[in-house]
Amino acid sequence: MQNRLLSSFSPAGGPVWTVERATIDGFVMVAELRPQCGRLAVIAGDAGRVVPNPDLVAGPLNLALFDVPNILLPANQPALLLAASADGGWKSEPVDIEMGGQSISVSMARSKSVLGHALTRLEAAAGDLIDAENSVDIALVDEDQWLTSCDDNAIVAGENICVLGRELMQFGLATPLGS
Repeated sequence: MQNRLLSSFSPAGGPVWTVERATIDGFVMVAELRPQCGRLAVIAGDAGRVVPNPDLVAGPLNLALFDVPNILLPANQPALLLAASADGGWKSEPVDIEMGGQSISVSMARSKSVLGHALTRLEAAAGDLIDAENSVDIALVDEDQWLTSCDDNAIVAGENICVLGRELMQFGLATPLGS
């Protein structure tokens, strides 16, 4: 990788140098310099700051395969949804899918799904009305994730769709109960 730079510098008040060419070779930067005749104005620079990535080990991968009514694609297209999550760190892994004697490899999403399991049973209710009486407790795979509440207008717009057991449903109120 080569870049032509138009920068000059003067180490500790010494002669002024111009960077003719900078090359990155492996993990080493090689700068070709030449002395500059005359003096140039010194321009202050800011090296920026390091934004460290958290040093987390990717936890065990949790996968869930959902065969749900097709709400994302045209009605004549079958759809299986794959959700993946892990407690702690996340690393997108390739997934091999085999069907009908064929095998394809796909990449998982760059971010993990909000995935969990029910701790309590959700009582039966009418499927066409908003049920403000019943609730279910959910334990998420990753304790750093959370569910968010939404109002009735957001529910009508399709927010907070989830799968619980064999049911596709929506929720409006999510109350954190702790880790």
